[in-house]
Amino acid sequence: MHFEPVLRPFAPSRGNTAAQEVVKHLQRYIPNYAKGGKALFQEVAGQTDQAISFAHSLSRQNQKMDSDNPSTEMHLLVEYLKKLKRT
Repeated sequence: MHFEPVLRPFAPSRGNTAAQEVVKHLQRYIPNYAKGGKALFQEVAGQTDQAISFAHSLSRQNQKMDSDNPSTEMHLLVEYLKKLKRT
């Protein structure tokens, strides 16, 4: 979500798990991406507000489709933490 509005669920494909498909997609934007990478936050921090906006769009789409795939609702946590920081 930090780079583009991904509105489709990831599914197993060509011998890869859904999680492996997510990693392949992320590596388009972060070629050295590895889950749990130490510098990952620094690489995506500048796109946090964009990711939140895209996630809200996804949430609205999911409500219309009566689905929660894909979604994590992480944007709600990030918004809450940002609000705490301001107070």
